[in-house]
Amino acid sequence: MNNKKMSLIKSTNTTTLSVISLVGFFFIFRLALALCTGLGTGESYYFRGAYDVALSYLDQPPLFFWLSHLSLKLFGLNTLALRLPDVILFSGTTWVLFLLARQLFNEKSALYTVIIFNLSAVYVIDGIWFQPDAPLLFFWAVSLYVLAKIFFPRKEGESGKFELDNSDPGKSDSDKSDSGKPKLFWLWVLLGVGIGLTGLSKYHVVFFFCGMVLFILTRQIKLLKHPGLYMAFIICGLFFLPILIWNYQHDWISIKFQSSRAVAQPDFTLHFDWFLRSFVGQALWLLPWIWIPIVYEFIRSYKLGKTDQKYWFFFCMALFPIVFFTLATLWADLSYHFHWQSVGYMILFIPLGATIAKKVESGSRRLIKRWLWLSGIFLYALLIVAAFQVQTGFWQKYGPKQLNMSVNSTVSQSNIIDPTMDSYDYTDLLTYFERNRLLQQSGGSGKFVGVSNWLLAGKVDWALKGKIPVRSFEERRNYIYYFNDEDYLGQDVIFITRDDEEKAFSDVQDNCSNFKKLDDVPITRKGKVELVLHLYTCQNFHI
Repeated sequence: MNNKKMSLIKSTNTTTLSVISLVGFFFIFRLALALCTGLGTGESYYFRGAYDVALSYLDQPPLFFWLSHLSLKLFGLNTLALRLPDVILFSGTTWVLFLLARQLFNEKSALYTVIIFNLSAVYVIDGIWFQPDAPLLFFWAVSLYVLAKIFFPRKEGESGKFELDNSDPGKSDSDKSDSGKPKLFWLWVLLGVGIGLTGLSKYHVVFFFCGMVLFILTRQIKLLKHPGLYMAFIICGLFFLPILIWNYQHDWISIKFQSSRAVAQPDFTLHFDWFLRSFVGQALWLLPWIWIPIVYEFIRSYKLGKTDQKYWFFFCMALFPIVFFTLATLWADLSYHFHWQSVGYMILFIPLGATIAKKVESGSRRLIKRWLWLSGIFLYALLIVAAFQVQTGFWQKYGPKQLNMSVNSTVSQSNIIDPTMDSYDYTDLLTYFERNRLLQQSGGSGKFVGVSNWLLAGKVDWALKGKIPVRSFEERRNYIYYFNDEDYLGQDVIFITRDDEEKAFSDVQDNCSNFKKLDDVPITRKGKVELVLHLYTCQNFHI
């Protein structure tokens, strides 16, 4: 083995060890945050889906529910167990991006891809929260990696480096094994499995299909004749069966619900304020000093893609989720779901990593190093401060009064609520129920919990650890399927709300009688009452 090859192997091993160390560090950090913060409103709302598993669900496909259900069975009913699959899968996503960037560029580019990816807020947060995005990102990345293996096979060059093989992957000789790599047949099988698991994670999978087909039609059209492509489609279709069966059983409600969110309403009006809000939100979620270079790489990928297939690959796989969810805000109020584009932005971190590596080699090492360090310090310090605020509420006492006033501006009728309380668990409610033996009166003795809306339903359900049935009386979302009304006819309701008595009564008056005030349960944080839950009773539940 010559000296050049030995030096290359040594450099590769050093880079790989550096990436493993980074993945380990970021994993421990996210694990600590997952352990020490309560569930957000969305996470709490999803809890019941992991507690009582089903083939699929109204809001999302089932994979992240299934994974957390298994984690709860293994590690018990606690916050970390619920979030653990997401924390692990995000580390897997980082590693797969490293492999993909190394496949398409080199080790240094892959290293910078890993670093900058873990300095973008939306991805780090996705790697902590109990949400469908962590499985989505992981299996999307795995599918991209397998797709790159098909589109851009590598061969060993004279220098000992592995170089992209520009031969047509649609030809039959591509099925041959080279240097121990899997045959193309198995790559197609893996692609079908990867896309299938992506579809089980989130409906965003449709954009993966769009990007893949666009690339094939415009750059490698001979692949349309390859049987492996259709075998991959059949395999991923098998993974979609639970979603299709559940939707068929429920009048396609999930497909209708999700598609309606981005469809224009009958009174069509262009909302440029929503459109602008989307741009600002995306920039803030990725962090502006990362979002701007990422957008630059998106535009650059289009330009370079005219002559370089791998850049066209980046552009095609990023195009549809970014453009669709951004343009849709012109006519549909997607609210603050700025993370919906993130699966498209993810692949653009690879060319950005390559650009950073070139800048470092060209003499900008100090500037790049300073940019990366400041980005890291800002993001991780912000996450630590936010976590500390969630658990202690220190900002109300020590934060600037002007900003403190705006933080406390969210008013819910009789309560002034710090929004960080949305990520604080209502453990005082469980204490109240246990002290008054209300949990023992559920089921056979005829009591269940009612709440005013589906978001509060999740917070209450998680606080009570699923020990008593919970029904949402307003917009119910998944609680339509978690709670079967006919099983509870004639039973009494313990109704919980943050609203005043008049609003509470209007929520339940059509479904039960003898509405009476029970108690107020203060939710305290470090000894300070942050919000109050009002409890009522009503009898003879009916529909």
